[in-house]
Amino acid sequence: MLTDVSVVCREVGRARRSSTVALLWLLLTPAPGLAQPFPTASTAATLTVLGGSVDLQRGDGARAAAASGTSLSVGDRIVTGPDARALITFLDGTTVTVEPRSEITVREIDVGGRERSSIQILISAGTVWARIANVLGGRGTVSLASNTHAAIARDGLIGAESRPGGTFVCWTRAGTLQVVDLAGASQAVLQPGQKATIPGRGHAVTETFSVHRSVVEVVARGAAWPLVVMPDGVRLAGFVTPGIEVNQVFGSLTARPEAERWVVEVPGGLPGPYRVLLAGVMDGAFSVTVTGHVRGRAVYERKWTGRIAKGQRLAGGVVQDFDVRQTPPANEAETLRGMISPLRPDTGPAPGFVLLSPLEVAAAEGR
Repeated sequence: MLTDVSVVCREVGRARRSSTVALLWLLLTPAPGLAQPFPTASTAATLTVLGGSVDLQRGDGARAAAASGTSLSVGDRIVTGPDARALITFLDGTTVTVEPRSEITVREIDVGGRERSSIQILISAGTVWARIANVLGGRGTVSLASNTHAAIARDGLIGAESRPGGTFVCWTRAGTLQVVDLAGASQAVLQPGQKATIPGRGHAVTETFSVHRSVVEVVARGAAWPLVVMPDGVRLAGFVTPGIEVNQVFGSLTARPEAERWVVEVPGGLPGPYRVLLAGVMDGAFSVTVTGHVRGRAVYERKWTGRIAKGQRLAGGVVQDFDVRQTPPANEAETLRGMISPLRPDTGPAPGFVLLSPLEVAAAEGR
């Protein structure tokens, strides 16, 4: 039973009069989606269409319907339209989000057992984002490659892009990322928060990166797992029962730096609503702090505190205000302030699409 739920609000710096209060009502309406408990994967690689027009061409040249639940094989090619995204879930729990205007080919799928695994994705055009599962203790590798270079990691959150003219770009938000050329020679080793840009015939330029100037950060402590639903109502970043990390959002961070503390950071260049779902890990107290950052500076902060029961789900969220006189792209937009909705019990279906790995479920339930 939920008791003593409270909200503490604090604006950081100057605040403008907001026109987004009406948007808070959107946060009180559950979005349609996939009900919990989440299903588990049964094939080596499964395709989920997150929205828009997605084409699938089989390795033998045959075309197939790009429908959620379709099993993928080596040689299969996926093409996303201007407003489309696709998600590939591998049997070990690794996920690859194919961003809009992208074309990728599944080069290798060697997963499912408890020995060394290998996943390779060829990016002919566009961008992908990968969350690498670590149920094998780092014995597996994920490679995101172009025709000239490859970014290889054993765990973490990584991305890569193949640009016109042969330029290859890659990022890591968690885990070490090694960049190699076609001969296998190392071109760069990236640490979390770095990206490398390599022209077709040039040398790697390494620098820090951020996807958006504005970021929404959620830090949960105590008895609740946080899960952030992006404004499209589909993409997710956070943690789901039984404590498994989900990261489908390019450039986002999902981390558990210590026991009973979970961190989620997502790009915040849109008004919202950004929904926050809290799932009860156990009966007990929790606190959740939502902070809006612009170029690393906090501009608003909200705090929920209360108690939650094991298996219970609560929902709240935030909408943001921007300068209406400016219309920059989302990656350059700077939040002026944020507004919060009340935290409330949530019994409806969870939004988004999550397919869990049976290996990860078994590992989580055994902890």
